[in-house]
Amino acid sequence: MSQENKKHINIRVDQSKMNTSYVNAFQPIANPEEFMVDLGTNQAVPNSQNPNTKEMHFKVENRLVMNYTTAKRLAATLRQVIKTYEEKYGNITPVKPISQEN
Repeated sequence: MSQENKKHINIRVDQSKMNTSYVNAFQPIANPEEFMVDLGTNQAVPNSQNPNTKEMHFKVENRLVMNYTTAKRLAATLRQVIKTYEEKYGNITPVKPISQEN
């Protein structure tokens, strides 16, 4: 394709209605048409049945819903961002899911 046939597209990002949330937990949900992910925080709370143990509550604050094409682009972008981070700062040690911790 020649230079004359290439079109340049400017993208303007409107952040006027953007919300910011801290997330330390997520729950993926999938169906044949779309991918969803619930985002929120894990919160340790006392166990009323046994005061010596705590329970974790997942407080969902946002749900993202997207088609699989967008989910795949998001996954690729996250992989690249993490790769760049690890090249600069070192490897990130994965944390076991709460259900697997003893």
